[in-house]
Amino acid sequence: MRRLQTLELLKFCARKEGMTPQQLLEATPTDDQTRFLRIMKKSLPGNLLAGWNVNGSKPACNYTGIKCNNLGYVVKIDVSGWSLSGRFPEDVYTYFPELRILRLGHNHLHRKFPDNITNCPSLEELNMTTYLSGTLSDLSQLISLKMLDLAYNYFMGKFPLSVSNLTNLELLNFNENSGVNFWQLPDNFSKLTKLKYMILSACKIHGQIPAFIGNMTSLVDLDLSGNFFTGQVPKDLGKWSPMIAIDLSENQLSGELPTDTCIGWKLLYFCALDNMFSGGLPETFGSCLSLLRLRISRNHLQGSIPERILGLPRKNMISGILPPEISHAISLVKIDLSHNILSGPVPSEIGNLKRLKSLVLQRNKFSSLIPETLSSLTSLNVLDLSSNLLKGNIPERLFDLLPNSINLSNNLLYGAIPKPFIDGGLLESVSNNPSLCFSVNLSSSDTKFPTCPHTYFRKKNQLHLVDWDFSRNCDHWRSLVPDVLV
Repeated sequence: MRRLQTLELLKFCARKEGMTPQQLLEATPTDDQTRFLRIMKKSLPGNLLAGWNVNGSKPACNYTGIKCNNLGYVVKIDVSGWSLSGRFPEDVYTYFPELRILRLGHNHLHRKFPDNITNCPSLEELNMTTYLSGTLSDLSQLISLKMLDLAYNYFMGKFPLSVSNLTNLELLNFNENSGVNFWQLPDNFSKLTKLKYMILSACKIHGQIPAFIGNMTSLVDLDLSGNFFTGQVPKDLGKWSPMIAIDLSENQLSGELPTDTCIGWKLLYFCALDNMFSGGLPETFGSCLSLLRLRISRNHLQGSIPERILGLPRKNMISGILPPEISHAISLVKIDLSHNILSGPVPSEIGNLKRLKSLVLQRNKFSSLIPETLSSLTSLNVLDLSSNLLKGNIPERLFDLLPNSINLSNNLLYGAIPKPFIDGGLLESVSNNPSLCFSVNLSSSDTKFPTCPHTYFRKKNQLHLVDWDFSRNCDHWRSLVPDVLV
């Protein structure tokens, strides 16, 4: 009976391929594989696939994007980013029984998820970030799968709980699939003990972050940003695994920040901005020498900055001084401490951060002079010291940073506005400093600043004045006269 069924199946396959049963039996694996590539080229129009000359005798293994094993069987198809459209052909497993890697990402396959792919038990990597729609199939048969990347699609319906049966999984990326009904993270995810990368941002997940997340010993990268998580973060997060990146931003999380995220001294990135975290900054962040970026803005944090902290928060209620030890974080490329209540001097030691590209300290209570050392930050693109209590002259050496973005407005700076600010049309960047003045006469229509006295000098503690000009904006005269005269 089985022999008869096999014969009938052979006849059916032969008719489908336009061949006799004998021709089908004599066909090599390469013939079948080339045949599928021919179907694939017709199904997925694109300029790069147009280069596949599938009508010749060229073996499938020699085509761009195709890789074979030593026996000539295709084990990898990588056409990611080829600007393909259409629908991926059916029966891929029939033609490629040894297929290990299938990468179709960053294309435009505006169709439903190809169910036949789930019949590939040897598949280890599946990347389909291709704007697919419809519902997801049962993935249980993909028992060898290590990497599942289905980000940036338009799937609908329930999340396939069968994913939790893929116990060899090391990467799960479901980023921005807001149409799928996760509701809450399945408890069965705790079975994914080999998982290293869990990327589930913008998936409309609700509820609390399950406690088992803190017990996943292989996890190194966790991204749960842009969801609706509430409650506190599991206390053991990072305690049992060498975490490299954690992103909990844009949720509704509360309580204190986790303290054990850098126990392994490997954490590079911690982001928890736009939540409702309270309390102070954990001292452990200050000793996390591996940390390159710390973003905890727009929470309800308060207290002072730990002296050894390397990454810094904005839009909280952080007070105290900015510790000079920040100069030890020589890898910093951005400092944003805006919208806090920090006071005291701007540390001159910041000038040692040669890689720094952005320094934003706006809306605090810094009250020192502007450090001359800032002019040595040759990589700096953004300098925003606005809305503080800074005083003194604008350092002339700061000209070296021009024409980069500089904002010194809304302070207590005084003296002559440097000529490059005038010539470069940067007067707005020093506006609302009532004691600044022009060292040259400008048109009378410009009333933002008064004209400085042309010359003054000091001799034996006596001040001698020559050619003062109070013809405009006399209300500012007292702020222009040095303290010795007042």
